[in-house]
Amino acid sequence: MKDRYKLNLHVKTLEPALRYKAIANENAQIIDAYSTDSELQEYHLKHSKMINSSSHLTRSTSSTGRNAQKYPQLEEVLNQLAGKITEKDMQDMNYQVNVEGKSPGKVARTYLTEHQFISN
Repeated sequence: MKDRYKLNLHVKTLEPALRYKAIANENAQIIDAYSTDSELQEYHLKHSKMINSSSHLTRSTSSTGRNAQKYPQLEEVLNQLAGKITEKDMQDMNYQVNVEGKSPGKVARTYLTEHQFISN
C-alpha cells in the first residue's frame, strides 16, 4: 500500500488482534484487514474497496485443512457453498462467534438453515 499509493508511512507488523486495538486507540491510522473480519463490525470500521480484497471467498474448502484427508467427501460438499456466502454474511457470522461468543456450529447451522442449504 505504501508503495502503490506513494504514502509516507511508518509501517509496523502487528498480530491481527493488536491491529484493531491499535486503530481503536488511535495508535494506527491504517491497518490491513480481511473484509470478513468480525472486528470491522466490533470497532465500526469501514473496509476499503480501493485495494483488491484477498479474502474473497472463492473456495469454501480453504479452511478444511486437516479434515480434507480424513473426510475426502468434504471438499465436494463444501464446494457447493463456493460463491454463495457473501463477505457481509461471513463477517456477520464471524462477529457472532468472536464477539457475541456463540458456538461456530450453531452459527453455521442457523445460517445454512435460514438460507435453505440444509433443512431444520
